[in-house]
Amino acid sequence: MKQNWLFVILLLPAVLLAGCAGYRSVNQTTGDVDISMLRVDKVEVVNVQRQAGERRVAQNMQQELSRRFTGGINAPLGVVVHLTEYERAISARRDATIRRFMLTLDANVDVSDVNGNVLAVINTRTESTYDVEDSPFASTANKKQAERTASEVMIRDIHRQLNLFLHDYMKKNK
Repeated sequence: MKQNWLFVILLLPAVLLAGCAGYRSVNQTTGDVDISMLRVDKVEVVNVQRQAGERRVAQNMQQELSRRFTGGINAPLGVVVHLTEYERAISARRDATIRRFMLTLDANVDVSDVNGNVLAVINTRTESTYDVEDSPFASTANKKQAERTASEVMIRDIHRQLNLFLHDYMKKNK
């Protein structure tokens, strides 16, 4: 019982100090970078041959990036993401049917000012694999999971790279 009180006495000040330490969400600011300077104008699919579900990936990315970069229509910088999705077989069964696919997402991100001048072009790629099962439903679920995983990784990478861009941009334009 004495150890529990000692634990509480030591833990309480630590919790109070952590709560008062000026915590700010990484989505709000990164150091001296204000992410409300950015607005996400568009996430578009640029494949010549469109595949089912590609627009879904772009819509999810648009929503997630818009949540992270909170600048409205008056934000001084705009972001346009050009997304390409393709897949290739990476493994086959003995009967020559495809067993495993590699899903690749490529994104070209243009950051522009209010006059439309492109200030930065960021290129990023992510890959995710999925298995083809005997059940079409299971294969579709595997593909959707691979799309979700790849887009989450890409969103984090775009977020990180845009924060780095903003950090440099803020230094140059102080």
